[in-house]
Amino acid sequence: MMKRIKMHFQISKSKRLLATLEHQIKPLHIKKAPEQEIASVTFSGSYEKMPAVTEAAANWLEANAYRLNGPMFNIYHVSPAADPDPEKWLTEACFPITKGAE
Repeated sequence: MMKRIKMHFQISKSKRLLATLEHQIKPLHIKKAPEQEIASVTFSGSYEKMPAVTEAAANWLEANAYRLNGPMFNIYHVSPAADPDPEKWLTEACFPITKGAE
């Protein structure tokens, strides 16, 4: 029997700050990314759920006439660095989107 995953879908405008650490000695570089519309899925638990989350997001996008408009990214609200217990991890998988067919 498959285990159900509780997910919350949301569409919003996102202004991301992209941070890259080029070398441990050099300072952190922060770049502004353009505003974009995203569909996000928030889920709790292990990252092993990511394939099911991605599939559910793809099905939702198709059913609602959206398509991907860039690479997906994650926001880790509670990560292994904050808490070693996978059941307490909280991840927001974000998919840049646009309305309509290609």
